[in-house]
Amino acid sequence: MSGSNKRRKLDVTNDAPISAFQARQKAQTETVVADAVIDKQPQLALAASELVEEEARSTTSASSPSREASPELLAIERQSIAFSTYVPNSNNTSILRDGSLSLKLCPGERMIILGEYEISVQKGQIAILHMTLPASKKRYRVFAPSSHSLPVIRCLATDANVAEISLHQSKSGLRELETLSPLFARMWNNEPKMIDSQTFQLEESGEKSSSFQILLSPSKAAGKSYLQPVISPPEWNELLYRISVVESEKPECILVCGPKSSGKSTFTKLLANRLLSQQMALCSKTKPGIGILDIDPGQPEYSTPGQLSLAHITEPNLGPSYSHPMIAANSRVVRAHTIAAITPAEDPDLYVSCVLDLYSHYRSLQSSFPSRPLVVNTPGWVQGTGLEILVKIRPSHVIYMSTEGPVEVVKDLQQAAPKNTFHALPSQVSVYTTRTAAHLRTMQTMSYFHVGEASNKSPTWYATPLIEIPPWEYVSSFRQSFSAIHRHLQMSREPSAELLLDSINGSLVHPLILRTPVSNLPYFNPSNTTKLLPQHSSCIGLALIRGIDIGRQRLQILTPLSRSVADEINDQGRKIVLVSGKLDTPGWAYTENLIRSRNEDDSEDVDEEEAESLRETPWVERLEGSQGRGMAARVWRVRRDLGKSDGGG
Repeated sequence: MSGSNKRRKLDVTNDAPISAFQARQKAQTETVVADAVIDKQPQLALAASELVEEEARSTTSASSPSREASPELLAIERQSIAFSTYVPNSNNTSILRDGSLSLKLCPGERMIILGEYEISVQKGQIAILHMTLPASKKRYRVFAPSSHSLPVIRCLATDANVAEISLHQSKSGLRELETLSPLFARMWNNEPKMIDSQTFQLEESGEKSSSFQILLSPSKAAGKSYLQPVISPPEWNELLYRISVVESEKPECILVCGPKSSGKSTFTKLLANRLLSQQMALCSKTKPGIGILDIDPGQPEYSTPGQLSLAHITEPNLGPSYSHPMIAANSRVVRAHTIAAITPAEDPDLYVSCVLDLYSHYRSLQSSFPSRPLVVNTPGWVQGTGLEILVKIRPSHVIYMSTEGPVEVVKDLQQAAPKNTFHALPSQVSVYTTRTAAHLRTMQTMSYFHVGEASNKSPTWYATPLIEIPPWEYVSSFRQSFSAIHRHLQMSREPSAELLLDSINGSLVHPLILRTPVSNLPYFNPSNTTKLLPQHSSCIGLALIRGIDIGRQRLQILTPLSRSVADEINDQGRKIVLVSGKLDTPGWAYTENLIRSRNEDDSEDVDEEEAESLRETPWVERLEGSQGRGMAARVWRVRRDLGKSDGGG
């Protein structure tokens, strides 16, 4: 029945899956022309070593069925394997004078850490999330909360030497956001010890509590929450290795697509780290770097929801997306666009135009950054708009994150790009998750608005409610163009001019001429189809309209962007346009102060103070008992319905 949409196993031409051990053996026996590459060959086998259940799978035959065929066996394997094979003792573990933890990992040993920390390699090398970190003075910040699978630190079995590493305390301020939102709570380590062990005790490090904890015992870890390591199936490892060792004068362009919850984001992260690791090993004269074309507006990796971006990445990705809402260090966003929605379905034509404009900028930068591979992270669209993008970009590799079809989708992909190398990989094994996609979008946006000044080129966060942050205030009259803000553009369903003020007040906008009859607010005519052409505009960030003072005719805006950004745009004679659409309502911003007050007040009799706070908080009502309770709500609920479906802000 060719017309059936029922999923079934695909008959693809990929090589048979191999185990981690077999992949390492293959990596060691293959010959590479350059002597430098031969010397680095054990490092290039990293793609086959990022497995938590390495021992359990090393005896699997290459001709055995996929792991998806035996989920019961998988469950048994996970329970029988400890989190870390590293066992601390007085010979391999010590606390240094600066309070850091010095460890020695023998070849083949691994460890899993909960929390946030900085890691440096003193001798040898380690692997983490398919990234090889050689010995150097550089520190890498790692975020490992329980909201996501935990990274695995490994000393490769192919290495001959012991890896000596240092783990440093990291106090970025990100975990302090739990005082403003329950979404950030119960996902970090809460124990004062740096090592979760009943048999090995360390002397006090001088800190009241540690920012991280090495997990040795799965039974003790399970008492905190459901914890799980990052799992890279053998089929993933084989493809990661094959793509990373391909040498060509033309840079690789890899497009990752597939169904929802199939592991696209995880695989894209591993692939980007793998390619960056290869460049670090081979490029001694030029700085390593790869391009990330992030066109998933619902779950972006390096921007806020609703944005599409082209980023030049020079640092490994060692944390969830909300740990890097702004790109720091030597990486940068080359160009970005907004569709003001979390799905391309709102305006497919605009979406395609934005994607193609970003890709054209990547092509134009190839002369400045030769041999820079490009990884394309998609929202999962593989038909219609997705096929149109695929045909025009024509990547060198198309990776579909499912071996169960639908067959019709796979055939369309193969026909749309017949000359491309097509790969069908098994989806990520379904895992328990403590945060939904909507929760993660909220955390990403909230993290963005609480980023402070960069310290040592790494982001820091502050846990001050936005209501206490002085906003930008544009004092120019509405009857004139603002000093920085030019006009307002409402994408998707435009409200009438009379409702514009209520529509945008307290909402999120991306920082394009009609004046409203009541507030006299500069506005694009909703009767005309006004769009920003991607060729002549770009997105600079996200802003929250804190308030609109009609009497004084002033607009108050909160944004983590520096004021110098707006000043520079003004000096160039360009205009800033506020773009709103169907972004999630920022209910978290309305309740931050209430949540912090509740957390700080230990007394039970807070009704009177809370009632007074509620009277001063717009769009929030009190709920009684368990009415409307959710993960991010205690006794309040945000009411922000302005006639927009999905609660768009």
